[in-house]
Amino acid sequence: MFKLSKKLFSISLSAILTACLIPSVFAQPVSKKPNPSNKLQFHTISDQPWLITVIHQINLSEIEKSLQQRGIKMNISGDKLINFTPINVTTGIVIDKEGYILTRLVNLNPEAGEKGIGSITVMLPSGEERQARFIGLDGPSGFCLLLVENLKIKPARLANQVSLDFNASVTILNVEFNDKPNSKQG
Repeated sequence: MFKLSKKLFSISLSAILTACLIPSVFAQPVSKKPNPSNKLQFHTISDQPWLITVIHQINLSEIEKSLQQRGIKMNISGDKLINFTPINVTTGIVIDKEGYILTRLVNLNPEAGEKGIGSITVMLPSGEERQARFIGLDGPSGFCLLLVENLKIKPARLANQVSLDFNASVTILNVEFNDKPNSKQG
């Protein structure tokens, strides 16, 4: 009996602590506009210079228009929400010497032209920020191709053959038909 009550006590204590943490998730501050004095701090990965940070911003009213064009209704009320600009920070991989970058972006509507794309900036490992141009989107996978002119970063070494050396380390990125991306490393 004592063992059971001790176990119930530890389970209920865990549940109470978990419930106390839930409000902290919703208490995160929201940035209304990017503040230049509030620069994001990134750590450089020296052995992977081809790994860069992609920062995408698009006005919420443009997202609403994009959804309406697709038949999805959304109601944004209030000036603060209409002028809200979500910021999507993700990772990109430099894939060739011409400056093409592979990444995944959300909140894009390429059919709407420049307003449907928003602003896309990349932050290089050196800390330098450069404008990126949207090239295309693969709808089913969500992968996007960007271009940064005169990018002087050595691209990631990508496999161009099937045969590998014994004990070679590889990473395989795959998006299956059910749209569940996975990564295998070995």
